[in-house]
Amino acid sequence: FILDSQEDISSKFYFCRVRNREFNYTTNDSFTTTDGTFSVGQDYDDNFSIANSANITSNRVFTILKSNGNVGIGTTSPQSSLHVDEGDIRIDTANNATQAFRFSETSTTKAQVQYKSGDEQLNLITVDASGTATARMTIKSEQDATAVGIGTTSPTQELDLRGELFI
Repeated sequence: FILDSQEDISSKFYFCRVRNREFNYTTNDSFTTTDGTFSVGQDYDDNFSIANSANITSNRVFTILKSNGNVGIGTTSPQSSLHVDEGDIRIDTANNATQAFRFSETSTTKAQVQYKSGDEQLNLITVDASGTATARMTIKSEQDATAVGIGTTSPTQELDLRGELFI
């Protein structure tokens, strides 16, 4: 990302270049592609926005609210720290890798939804009383029939329950 300014005899001219695509500075505190298909900058509400139009207030696809820092993808009024409206979140993994959504207190992970590609399994993990991360439920998908394990990370049946069961 290169941000640069050039002094012109008549006035200052600001531009931004991203991957060989030039953006020109406009009067509403944003940069717009020379063909008018994309804008990046500050909208009229002082929020940072990215729009797929020449007008930063039209067709906004990404917004960071100035008031609270919430990030919106597909929405201009995100209601939480990250708000994705009418879309998917995709996480790609390398072969035999592990990806997770982690729930933490400060820097300590307390729970996670984890996918292990090498084992073809989805784990629900929480910490036990001693603070050790423990897989509470595992769904394995590498078999002909999906197996769900509660209390085991190696289910052998469609539902494999290890431990006591209270009904």
